[in-house]
Amino acid sequence: MQNSFRRTLLSVALTAFFGSLAAISPSLAADPDDAIGQFRAGYLYERGDGVTKDYKEAMRLYLLSAAQGNAVAQFRIGYLYEKGLGVAQDDAQAMLWYEKAAAAGNQPATSRLAVLKIKHSQP
Repeated sequence: MQNSFRRTLLSVALTAFFGSLAAISPSLAADPDDAIGQFRAGYLYERGDGVTKDYKEAMRLYLLSAAQGNAVAQFRIGYLYEKGLGVAQDDAQAMLWYEKAAAAGNQPATSRLAVLKIKHSQP
C-alpha cells in the first residue's frame, strides 16, 4: 500500500513539473521520441499560442516530428516553406515536403501540391 501511494505521489509531482515546464517552454517539455508532442509544441510556436510566435522553433520541432514519420508535421514544414515563414520562401522545398506528407495520406498536402504544380506549369 505504501509503495502504491509513493508511485501515485511521484506521478502527481512529475505531472505538475512537466505541466509547468510546458507552460514555460513547450519545446523543453516535448519528449525527443514523441512525434506527436513535438508536433504539438511546434504548432504552439507557429501560432503563438501561449508562447511568443517563433516560426524557426516551430520548424525545428516539426523537423524532429517529421523525421519520425508524422505526416501532419511534414505538411506544416511544406506550408512554412511555401509561405516563407521562418525560412526563405521556397516552392521546391514546399513541394518536396508536401509530396512526403501526401504519400503518407495527408489530404491537405495533396491539395497544396496540386496548387503548386499548376502554379509552376504555367508559362
